[in-house]
Amino acid sequence: MIVSRQKSMNNIMPATDQHVTTEKKPPTNQSRWFVICGVFTAVLTIFGFMMHFQFFHDDAYITLRYAQHWLRGDGIVFNTTERVEGYTSFFHLALVTGTAKLVGGVDNLPLIAQGIGITAFGGICAIIAFVFKPTTNQSNDSPRILLLLLVPTNLALIAWSLGGLETTLYTALLMLLTYQFSNTANPSCLTTKKIIRLGILLAIITMTRPEAILFVGITGLFLLLPHGFKSPRWKPLSILALSFLAVWLPYFLWRWNYYGDLLPNTYYVKMDTDFMTRLRNGFHYLHTYSRIAPFILPLGIMTGLLALIQIRAKDHSQHHQTQSLFYMLSVAAVGTLYVCYTGGDHMPAYRFFVPLIPIYGWLLAQSLPIVTPALVNRHARFLYVCCMGLICMQSVWSNQKMRDAKHIDPAASVGRDVGMWIQHNLPTHSTIALNTAGSTPFFAPQHRFIDMLGLNDKHIAHRQIKERRTWMQQFPGHGKGDGQYILQRKPDYIILGPAQGLPANPEFVDSQRVVWFLSDQELAETDEFHKRYQLRKVQFRGVSGLPRTLVYYQRKETNNAAQEN
Repeated sequence: MIVSRQKSMNNIMPATDQHVTTEKKPPTNQSRWFVICGVFTAVLTIFGFMMHFQFFHDDAYITLRYAQHWLRGDGIVFNTTERVEGYTSFFHLALVTGTAKLVGGVDNLPLIAQGIGITAFGGICAIIAFVFKPTTNQSNDSPRILLLLLVPTNLALIAWSLGGLETTLYTALLMLLTYQFSNTANPSCLTTKKIIRLGILLAIITMTRPEAILFVGITGLFLLLPHGFKSPRWKPLSILALSFLAVWLPYFLWRWNYYGDLLPNTYYVKMDTDFMTRLRNGFHYLHTYSRIAPFILPLGIMTGLLALIQIRAKDHSQHHQTQSLFYMLSVAAVGTLYVCYTGGDHMPAYRFFVPLIPIYGWLLAQSLPIVTPALVNRHARFLYVCCMGLICMQSVWSNQKMRDAKHIDPAASVGRDVGMWIQHNLPTHSTIALNTAGSTPFFAPQHRFIDMLGLNDKHIAHRQIKERRTWMQQFPGHGKGDGQYILQRKPDYIILGPAQGLPANPEFVDSQRVVWFLSDQELAETDEFHKRYQLRKVQFRGVSGLPRTLVYYQRKETNNAAQEN
C-alpha cells in the first residue's frame, strides 16, 4: 500500500519535486537529440551571420570617433578641446580602444568593434554550456537543449553581434550575472567571495549600459530578502553594495568631473520627448517585436508566470525554483517596461530587446518542465521540432525592422563616402555642421563637427523642445536641434538632412519621406542662413564604386573652396 502511494506521488509531481526520481530515458536517445539540436543551431547560426554579414550601424562610428581621439592622446572627446559624453558605453569604448592599442591600430577600429561583438556572442554560447543549470533535477538535459535552440539562433542577437555597438557585450554580461544568481539554491548561502564577484560584475555591466542600475537594485533586493520581508539580511547587501561602489564610484566621479554632467549627454537627447509619446512609441515597439518569430518574449514571460503560479499553488517546498523564477521574471518585466518607458529605438533588429533575449529564453526553458512535464519528459523530440520550426520562421515571419539589418545602415554607407570626400577635399580643420554624426566624422578625423541632433553637443542636448515640428522628431534621439545656435557657431560648411545632404526647403517640414530635422527646418526658415551660406553640389564615386551626390552649404566668408572632383 505504501509502495502504491509512493508511485502515485511520483506520477503527480515528476518535475517540481527535487527529491522524486523521474523516469529516465535511454542516454543514447538524449545524446542523439543533443547532437541533432547542436548541429541545427550551428547551421542556423552560420546562416544568420551570412544573412546579416553586411550590417553595421552608423551610431557605432560615434564611439569609434571617441576611440580615435583617445588613441591619439586628445582625450575621450568627439572634438578636441570639447568635452561631451556622446557615447553610452564606457566599458565598450575602453575595450575597443585597448584592443586597438594592443593589436589593431586606429585604422581597424570598425573590425575591432565587430570582433568584440562576435566574441561576446561566443561568450553567450559558453554561458549556456557551462554556467546554465536547470532548476529541477531533470534526468534529461531538455532545458539546456531548449536554451541552445532559442538563444544563439535569434537573428536580432546575431545582427547586433555585427552591428558595432555594445549590444551583444551587454547581453553577455547581463546573461552571466542573471544565470549565476539564479543558479544559487539559497541566496542566503552565498559566500563573501561570490557576493564580491557579483558586485564587481554589476559595476562592469552598469559601465556598459547605465540603465543596468535597475538590475543592481533587483539583485540587491533579492539578496536582502531571500525569505521575504520577515528576515532581511543586511550584511550580504552591504558587501554587494561596497564591492559595486568600489569599482563604479571612482568611474562615476571621474566622468562627472571630466564631462560636467551627472548623466550621459545621450540621456538629455533621447529622454526629452513627452511621456505619452514615449509610452506610445514604446508599446508599439513592444507589440511589433512580440509578433515576430520566434515569439520568445510573450512565450517566455507567459510560461514563466504559469510556472511560478503552479509551484506556489502546489509545492511550497520548492523555494529555490520559486526564487529563481521570481528573480528572472523581475528582470524580464523591469527590463521590458523600461524599454517601453524610453520609447523604444529607431534602429533595426530591436536593439533594446536583445539583452533580454537570454532572460526570455531562460524563462521558457526552465518553465516548460514545470508547466508541461509530460511533454518535456516523454515527448521531448516533439518539443524540439516545434522549437526548430519557430526558429526557421524567423526568415519569413518578420518585419521591416528585421529586414533592415540585412545590409549596412544607409547612413553609415553614404556617410563613410561623404566623410572620405571631406577628408580629401575640404581644408583641414574645417568646422562642419551635420546630422550624420557617426560615419562622416569618423572618416574625416582632421575636421571638427557640430552634431545638429545634439548627441555630441551639450547646448543642443539641453535645449527644451516644446513642440514637434518635423516628422523625424518623433523618433528617439532625433527630436533636438537649434538653428540659431548653429549660425552662432559659424561653421564653414553645413550639411542639412541625411548624410548626402538636401537643399534648404522649408516645405520639407510636412514630409514623411524626407530625412529632415529641427535644425534643418530652423535654418531653412532663417534669412541670415541664406545670406551667409551658398549652396554647393558635388558628384563623386564612393568606396563601393556607387555614384554619390553631396549637397552642402558653404559659408561665403570661407576663403578656401572645395576642390570639386
